[in-house]
Amino acid sequence: MDWQAFRRRFPLPEDESFFNTGTLGCPAISVIERLYQSQHKLAETIAHWEYLNDDREWITGYTPEKKMRTRLGNLFGADPSEISLTQNATMGINFIANGLDWQPGDEVIQTDQEHPGARCPWEVLVERRGIVLKQVHLPIPLSTPEEIINRIESAITARTKMLSIPHITSGLGTVLPVKELCALARARGVYSLVDGAQVPGHIMLSLDDIVADAYSASLHKWLFAPAGLGFLHIKREFAKKIWPTQASEAWRDSDSGFRFQQRGTGNPSILHALDTALDIFEEVGQQNWCRRVKNLGDKLRHDLQEIPALKGKLRFNSSLHPELCAGITSVEYNNISSPNVVRNLWDNYKIRVRDVGDPYGLRISTAAYTQESEINNLVLKLGELN
Repeated sequence: MDWQAFRRRFPLPEDESFFNTGTLGCPAISVIERLYQSQHKLAETIAHWEYLNDDREWITGYTPEKKMRTRLGNLFGADPSEISLTQNATMGINFIANGLDWQPGDEVIQTDQEHPGARCPWEVLVERRGIVLKQVHLPIPLSTPEEIINRIESAITARTKMLSIPHITSGLGTVLPVKELCALARARGVYSLVDGAQVPGHIMLSLDDIVADAYSASLHKWLFAPAGLGFLHIKREFAKKIWPTQASEAWRDSDSGFRFQQRGTGNPSILHALDTALDIFEEVGQQNWCRRVKNLGDKLRHDLQEIPALKGKLRFNSSLHPELCAGITSVEYNNISSPNVVRNLWDNYKIRVRDVGDPYGLRISTAAYTQESEINNLVLKLGELN
């Protein structure tokens, strides 16, 4: 794979290095063009639309969108009928949290490293329904997968109803052993919900292998789709326990995936653009793509440890265990604030990293379009800071 040629398929300027894909990925030029062309066609031909039940290509939100759901299901190892199209991982997590029946005292277990989009739906239910939210402390950095499993297992009680965990933590990029954690929950009669916001296009994803009751993901980060695209996977038996919290005419439909994506008029152009983004993803191949991300992350972590000027000055907040890290690396200087590092790198070198705040520090995302030369330059500049 010619990764230099791959980079040229994106509108990122050659003199700018973008290491914040963990927030938002850059769509390829062809994806942007497809988005524009679709939107232009919609506007140009809108008067031709008769609004027949079998002819609704001008809007989304009311139709099953089986073609896209099938594509996502085939790509990520799931029954397409269990896939719902959403805007992002936060939306899917809210559907699950607010769709279950809760009793006061029901427990939800999370880590203490959750993204607000995965934490706050449960905080609302603490105040609204009287549930109990238990946050399991995960050390920074983590040492082994077993450490995570043991800490979460010890928190489960007879009142635990839900285990809601990230597949990859947002702040540190820790890859949690979600397959084992979901199996643990299942064995203890506990539902499992996985926040997969950082996963598609980052690490290999097989939903049939993980066997979570629900898995909510975003597609606008590492897969480089336009913002506003995600999916929610709900196992069929679990879906029967979830009330639609955003209902329209299909809220009773036997197609459970369709039921949970009804949200009123949407824009079909972003689905057309997603089609193009998935074309690129499948052209490269999920395995090649995700191996690229992992290799770049490993290179960054290795190179940072080899710079003499950084020894004793830079600490790793991300885990260095090979099973717990991939394309996100979080580090912190002992004597320079992370916001100052962010400003210095951008103002002087046009290198964009992100400060994700205490206790995480600088978050550096190495995505499929990142170049080895950009990592070399970043490491060099980090070594020169004082």
